[in-house]
Amino acid sequence: DACWNVAHTLADYVGALCDAGADAIMWDTLFASGSIMSKAMWKDMEAEQMSMLAKVVRDHGCMNLIHNCGQKIYFDVQIEAVQPTAISFLYPPDDCKDFAECKEKYGKDMLLIGCVTPANAVIGTDEEWDQQCRDQIDAMAKGGGFMLATGCEYPANASFDRAQRMMERDKNHVCIFMWSVGNESGPGVNHKKMIEYFKRRDPSRIVHAEDESRAAYRAQTLIAEGKEAPDPEVYRSYIDIESRM
Repeated sequence: DACWNVAHTLADYVGALCDAGADAIMWDTLFASGSIMSKAMWKDMEAEQMSMLAKVVRDHGCMNLIHNCGQKIYFDVQIEAVQPTAISFLYPPDDCKDFAECKEKYGKDMLLIGCVTPANAVIGTDEEWDQQCRDQIDAMAKGGGFMLATGCEYPANASFDRAQRMMERDKNHVCIFMWSVGNESGPGVNHKKMIEYFKRRDPSRIVHAEDESRAAYRAQTLIAEGKEAPDPEVYRSYIDIESRM
């Protein structure tokens, strides 16, 4: 009963987010991975609720996205429950030995987002960073349906140079259709610099920033309640697509 109470509250919330202008809802489903619980336990505890929530989003004309940076993520049961347009992940799913097998098995039906290790934006050499980007492209870019990204948040305190290197290295690849500065990475000066650089350097592609979307929605809500808040358009001016997580 407690899980369903939470789920119904979330249903009202995501419905309001869609009505407010979100293009997609990204679900953080960390429990649906070997890092937290078994596949059978997740199906018993969350799958039915997630299926209901995903239907609410679809009924509002929005996309369902999944982010899960856990190890051995359960692609199969989440796809069955959520029918996502895209999955953002850091490690290969539990039923695939590597990223190449993941692309072969799941890449025909949805967009795959990942899977560069976020910590490498802070540590390691430029050459190691470039190599990991190259490895992901080689494993999953063939045939399209892949977005090169970090497998979880790009650290807010990380050097802007690594994002710049990623863009310059792969901007001409046919699989790239959007740049993003992160999905749960918090706002920061480096993120603003990244957005401005992406737009200036490659105006042909859209730019996404989860936390700018969240700030715009929060400001819009405060204004609707008659409270003081910045103009939501200040945040929206940086981005081309809105999402909520």
